[in-house]
Amino acid sequence: MIRDKGFYRLFFMLALSLALKNFLVYSVNFVDNVMLGSYSENALSGSALCNQIQFFLQMLVTGAG
Repeated sequence: MIRDKGFYRLFFMLALSLALKNFLVYSVNFVDNVMLGSYSENALSGSALCNQIQFFLQMLVTGAG
């Protein structure tokens, strides 16, 4: 177990920034889906498909990082 408090402070700051970034990305995708869902079914399905690809790429890059 690591007893350095600076390590945990840095770790939680990095974890918080990643969580905030993910929250913002998912919020934008959600709002896109809501707005396009009221427009047409085809627009919603296209946006949902792109959001799935974007999610996969984001997880791939995060895992590589």
